[in-house]
Amino acid sequence: MKVDEYRVRNFQLQQTDRDLFDESDEVLREFGGVLKNPLAAEYLDAESSVCRMVQRVVNYINKSVAVDIPEMEKPGH
Repeated sequence: MKVDEYRVRNFQLQQTDRDLFDESDEVLREFGGVLKNPLAAEYLDAESSVCRMVQRVVNYINKSVAVDIPEMEKPGH
């Protein structure tokens, strides 16, 4: 399914150290047709909204719960 392919590429793009401008342009060229589909665009927009909401909840929990985790030494040090 093209929407899932787009989601995977978009996730990979966010996890990379490569040039985001060039990579974003490539993804938009590759999946431009999918993004123009109103149903697909609505789905992806809703998914993005849910992700932002979950991130706000996680941030709130992290700020509200005092957890003291000592820094760990990196292996080999």
